[in-house]
Amino acid sequence: MFAAEKQQPNIIILFIDDLGYNDLGYRSSSFETPNIDKLAAEGIDFTNAYVPSPTSSPSRVALLTGRHPIKVGFTRHIEANALDPYNNGEFGLWDGDPGEKPSRQHLPLQEVTFAEALKKEGYTTCSIGKWHLGNKFYYPQKQGFDIVYGESDLGNPAGYFPPYFTHEKKHDKNGKYLTDYLTEYATKVIETHDYKKAPLCMYLAHYGVHTPIEAPKDKIEKYRKQGLPEKYATYHAMVESIDESVGNILKSVKQAGVEDNTIVMFISDQGGFFTNYPLKGGKQAGTALYEGGAKVPFIVKLPKMDKGRVVKERISTLDVFPTLVELSGGDLKDYPQLDGLSLKKTFEGGTTPAQPLFFYRSYDDQASSVIHLGYKFIYTRSGNHELYNLNKDPYETTNIINVSDEKYIGMKLKAMVEDFLSKYEPLSIPYPKQVH
Repeated sequence: MFAAEKQQPNIIILFIDDLGYNDLGYRSSSFETPNIDKLAAEGIDFTNAYVPSPTSSPSRVALLTGRHPIKVGFTRHIEANALDPYNNGEFGLWDGDPGEKPSRQHLPLQEVTFAEALKKEGYTTCSIGKWHLGNKFYYPQKQGFDIVYGESDLGNPAGYFPPYFTHEKKHDKNGKYLTDYLTEYATKVIETHDYKKAPLCMYLAHYGVHTPIEAPKDKIEKYRKQGLPEKYATYHAMVESIDESVGNILKSVKQAGVEDNTIVMFISDQGGFFTNYPLKGGKQAGTALYEGGAKVPFIVKLPKMDKGRVVKERISTLDVFPTLVELSGGDLKDYPQLDGLSLKKTFEGGTTPAQPLFFYRSYDDQASSVIHLGYKFIYTRSGNHELYNLNKDPYETTNIINVSDEKYIGMKLKAMVEDFLSKYEPLSIPYPKQVH
């Protein structure tokens, strides 16, 4: 498909915050997401896609740099009030983290993003929405993005109605909803860009559907009438707003006349805040390395593709960067630091070689995990390790760590995780106790 196409494709990446794997209409009937459903029906639906560190900042590091977050120094998300253990503004330490691991407070400028790689290939790059990778000295403008809008060093807005990014208690409920606000700007960029001058790469990172749980009243009322509890009705309304954003983006692509040369990717940064049933776990503390926390929606719509297909091979967001390099005509040899693999062959109907997928968290007893050969091994700080055969038990109902027939694979995967941690996990720094 792409070998004969000399023209570089436009690329739009829609990165959603905290959208659970099953929180889409075609997977759960209580949600209304006709635009996303259509995207999946006409595109490639990757049903085993993962994020290597299921939490906000590290997940963004993985997508943007193609490197495992732990290798960049991200063990958890950025928090402005974290203790500065080295007194240099580079790392933060949180009270209560069982791993007691310092984590970076910004993405180092020397890290190469896919935006910088695509600029080398002649692209105009655009970042809209959530950044959460450092303060203004480390904003997207410093990391290869030409057009930047709606960025913030905060992990979530104070509210989804104006003023958005201040922590005032009152919000203008009649003001423009944040998801709509960002979408409106994105559509203007798409419709006014000069595609003859340069192809466009847009990274639209919505704050939705992260807390606070807020949505337009009319949408909430619709789900309330269906009998959903208030908070869950509001969440459904937030998801519907994301779906409308997707629809408006696709409409703008068509109006701009570039539908036949635009790739659209729809991905979530981690598992959902609410239930991810039938998957186990989610964003909730202590469960993020289960499927409900680490597996995410991942849909790709290719140019001139109207018949979708389901791909079950296990991939991760680390694969996005190398994929974009190849699709843009770049050379992967220029980026030896990448941990992911290009999905270009999969896009063309082939397959991408499987590789072990490693995961990491500093928040919980669940410290790390690996998926390999159809199994998942979860390494815990307490020593109560877990092993699941995902091919036979995708919902992780049965821990087979002590099953004699599975001893060998358990030992093999445990050794792989321990080797991964010994190479990349930072040393612990005990959080100082309060002096009274």
